[in-house]
Amino acid sequence: MMARSLILCMLILGGCAKLPDTCTTVFPRTTYCIQGTEGIDAFSVLQEVEFKSNDSSGKFLIRLEVDQTAFRMALLTMLGQSLGSLSYEKNSEIRVIAPGGEKHFNILMPVAYVQLALWPREIILKGLQAQSIDVQESSRRRVFMNKKGNTIIAIEYEGTAPPYDRLVMSSSEGHKVIITTLERD
Repeated sequence: MMARSLILCMLILGGCAKLPDTCTTVFPRTTYCIQGTEGIDAFSVLQEVEFKSNDSSGKFLIRLEVDQTAFRMALLTMLGQSLGSLSYEKNSEIRVIAPGGEKHFNILMPVAYVQLALWPREIILKGLQAQSIDVQESSRRRVFMNKKGNTIIAIEYEGTAPPYDRLVMSSSEGHKVIITTLERD
């Protein structure tokens, strides 16, 4: 059930178009290509992710490790069962493991949203590949807007710089993702 809820969450936030192996749909008609970790301060966290939409909700855990040469992410049920993992080493391909051979499971989606929330603006813009998305930010907020100036996703931050203690992502369609840091290594 948790895997289905996670898949629904990822489809709600981003759609399900067929894209290159390192890119995923993040907003309607907008793709994001996963970026490296150059210029990112190292951190390691365990985070709880709660998502809510009009017709579903759920929770899962993310174990995330980032340093100057690599990032690793594992998605887990609240009881610690693996939902999938992804690793990227500098100058290597992204390695994805989705248990049970679930071909419709898009683990790039949570990685893309982590990067959209935590990576520096200039790196995010490279990942968006000059699409008609503007990114406005302050110390406690980042907003993605379409070319008409309408907010697509707003992210509110609490706590210290990445990975933050808590962040809330709200979409213009009424979907919400709340990420709370449980442990920092």
